[in-house]
Amino acid sequence: MRLCGGLLCVWAVGCGPDPTLLRDRLATGDLDTTLPELVTLDVAGPAGELVSPSRAFLQVLPQLDALTQAEGPMLRGSVDEALAAGDLVAAATRLAVAAEAGVDDLDAVSRPIETAARKSDPATTHRVLAALAEVWAEQSAAQAHRLRQDATLAAIHARYDPAFLQATRAGQEGLSRAAAVSLLERVDREYVVPVDWTAAAQGAATRLGALRQSEGARSTWPGLSDAVFTGGVASDVAAAVNLLDASVRVGSTAGVPEAVVLDEWVAGALGSLDPWTRAVWPAEIASWSEGHAGVHVGVGLLVAQGPDGTVLVDHPLPGAPAWTTDLHQDDRIEAMADATGAVRLADIPAEQRLSFVQAALRGPIDTEVRLEVRSPGAESTRVVHLIRGPVVAETVEGWARDPTDNRWQPMRDNGLAYVRVSRFKPTTEAAFDALLDPHLDHIRGVVLDLRGNPGGDVNSAVQLADRFVADGWLADLSGRVLPDTGPDVDPTTGAPLAEWNQAIPGHALEGVPVAVLVDEQTASAAEVLAGALQERAGAVVVGRPTWGKGLAQALRTADDGSYAVQFTNVVWTLPSGRRLSRRMDGGGITPDVSLPLGPASRYQLSRHRTERSALRVHADGTPLRVEVPNARADLPPLDADPAVLAAELVLLARLTQESDEN
Repeated sequence: MRLCGGLLCVWAVGCGPDPTLLRDRLATGDLDTTLPELVTLDVAGPAGELVSPSRAFLQVLPQLDALTQAEGPMLRGSVDEALAAGDLVAAATRLAVAAEAGVDDLDAVSRPIETAARKSDPATTHRVLAALAEVWAEQSAAQAHRLRQDATLAAIHARYDPAFLQATRAGQEGLSRAAAVSLLERVDREYVVPVDWTAAAQGAATRLGALRQSEGARSTWPGLSDAVFTGGVASDVAAAVNLLDASVRVGSTAGVPEAVVLDEWVAGALGSLDPWTRAVWPAEIASWSEGHAGVHVGVGLLVAQGPDGTVLVDHPLPGAPAWTTDLHQDDRIEAMADATGAVRLADIPAEQRLSFVQAALRGPIDTEVRLEVRSPGAESTRVVHLIRGPVVAETVEGWARDPTDNRWQPMRDNGLAYVRVSRFKPTTEAAFDALLDPHLDHIRGVVLDLRGNPGGDVNSAVQLADRFVADGWLADLSGRVLPDTGPDVDPTTGAPLAEWNQAIPGHALEGVPVAVLVDEQTASAAEVLAGALQERAGAVVVGRPTWGKGLAQALRTADDGSYAVQFTNVVWTLPSGRRLSRRMDGGGITPDVSLPLGPASRYQLSRHRTERSALRVHADGTPLRVEVPNARADLPPLDADPAVLAAELVLLARLTQESDEN
């Protein structure tokens, strides 16, 4: 009961909405029925802190509606533009986005793209048909299956096209039967469920059949025309190896190198298990390991195509070897040299220069590469010496960069911190701490943006969950052979150690309200983090249901370096016991606040994020030009990120609740 107009009355009877009741409803994520009443309150009243952000959120909703109305014509138009320009890959990719947004008459749109793709080069055919298979994945399983089969055939054709054959064979260097057998036996022991080796052998035979149909492969090994590769019944891995050996013998008779048959047989067998299980042979292990670690060796210099095939410096990466050197935006690279020799770019075909420079900047750690560059308007060139070193991929971002030193600033005006994690690498945990540690005394709550995050290193995700949870389990896993999660006791003191998935008390963010932003592309480790925070930290989850890929892949390299393999070995479960895999009777994360953002809205938000995240100055303070994607005339504006506004509203409501309770 409150005093109203000098009279004692009940709010529900004659005084309008009760601010405390509205705040409490908002704290649960009820925006739909709460905000229209909340915005009528006095900003100086009990729920005053919530009134202005509520009004800001409601002002964005009409813009979202307008963007949704504009999506259909925009998406159809973008597909038509790409098709008219002859860019079939872009047309298929854009059609996949249009299909996700519910564009009608897919058959009429996809047919001309498919027809043109089948007349193109094999590499383009493969990429286009693979994209079209995703277009049809939800509408027609049969159509999607046909396109995937044809995409596989096109991929084989591309691999053995004479123009790419040398690179393909280089990737097969060092491949042996012993390594292939050891890899298959490992997968047999540790794959998340028992392997159906009959189906795997059929997948291998299908892939070798595609090899036989490849014109490039037949021209290289004419005997392929008469080769017949078959599957067969395989009750166990030993029987599967017998079928592998039979295929090798068929290939040998046809004059096909053993490494080729081994490579394609294993690829086909593993491809029958799931999209993420694959073999890596010795020639590719180093680059494969770099990708998973989030660290590569180079100089950390982004370059771009300039006019007439020139190669220009775009910008060095902060913290990388090139950052503190005398390299600036728009410097033209004219020559390069290292221990392997010197090259002038003018001697390289114009269309190959950019890729050549990108590859040549990498090399062994602590080795030198010299660039001869010319600044805009300069009469002479200068030589810049660079020492190759580790370049760490950035996975953690704040709200915007500081214009004076490029540092990420996570804090918003309301005392809430914003953190975006684009994917999880072993370096993510340290980057998260480095971003927030300087602000811990001022953080009232955290908005954690996992939209578009495909996953990665699950341990990093669990460690981030631990930052917000004082004790108890954060996640669990199930599988036939669980990975080693470390010792149970400290090897020095003998003291018991916490389990890898158990929260350890003592982090500064424990108990701090947290909101998590997710969408359909949030997957794997990102779903583990979102679900753990939702169940254990009471986090409000905002957005769309996540993908439901709670399957984790082990990354194993043979002791002798003869192979590496990525294979699905466990399925993740939340503290409640629910599986995070739609492939295994589970599902993704269901948001507390549903807020769909279509392709048009995401485009506008990506423009805002690009502008906020752009580097502002070189290491020496020289300004950097900020490149922002062009505004589309066919799209209405979007003034703010509605998901961020919604998350902040719920967090602010919870903070005022806590303030009243204290």
